[in-house]
Amino acid sequence: MMVATLPLYLGYVLILFAQHVYMMHVGRFITGLGAGAFSCCCPLYASEIAPKVIRGRVVSFYFMFVSFGFVYANILGWLLPLKLFIFACIIVPVIFTAMFFFQPISPVHAVQTGKANEAADALRALRGSKYDITTEINTIKLELSRASRRTKFFG
Repeated sequence: MMVATLPLYLGYVLILFAQHVYMMHVGRFITGLGAGAFSCCCPLYASEIAPKVIRGRVVSFYFMFVSFGFVYANILGWLLPLKLFIFACIIVPVIFTAMFFFQPISPVHAVQTGKANEAADALRALRGSKYDITTEINTIKLELSRASRRTKFFG
């Protein structure tokens, strides 16, 4: 997800220094690519780190905050000149990057790439040191093996 911030930064810089309307369109297109990447990655990451009993609620927070983002952008777009508005918009991915840097790896991704120890460390960081992670690691492995069997095309 850190990579998804790069199109946002690039797009906002293009918009900020645009000399022509076409450059603004390209910047908006590039920020749209970054936002599209987030619309896939964020709910997926949230579903992979959330405990099963609250997974749906945690994932729905993403969509709630997207709505808040629309309100934020509309209010600030109405109140601020373009250059200040761009700075106000770029604050969000900057804060995200600073905060996400300290997030643990997705346990599902860690197991999928053969890093079971990293998955265990991530689950301990997310659930606490007293949490029994063995069952959850085994469940992740089982679900991944089921998914890989379902996605094979030829044999």
